[in-house]
Amino acid sequence: MNIYYSPEKFGLTQVGMIDWSDGNYQFDYTVVWQDNAGNFFYGDDAGCSCPLPFENSGVNYLTALTSLAQFNAHCFEKIGREDRTSEMVDLVEKLHAAGLR
Repeated sequence: MNIYYSPEKFGLTQVGMIDWSDGNYQFDYTVVWQDNAGNFFYGDDAGCSCPLPFENSGVNYLTALTSLAQFNAHCFEKIGREDRTSEMVDLVEKLHAAGLR
């Protein structure tokens, strides 16, 4: 079971993701999921084209997401600046629409 490809097996639904990589045979994902109780979680995974995203991860590797400010801070830390990518803007809008404040 893989949390990225089969989140429903973990009681989760994927809200969205950001691909920070340049796409050249690699991945660098930040993914946000929501559980059936309405709680949000995020996780990061990166690698070359050989492993699957989140191949060795489960729910215990995820971080509880409690606010949009927390998510923005995580993203800014990840990219090392306070520029917002279009993927980041789109995901923040989805999170807001899903009830995260």
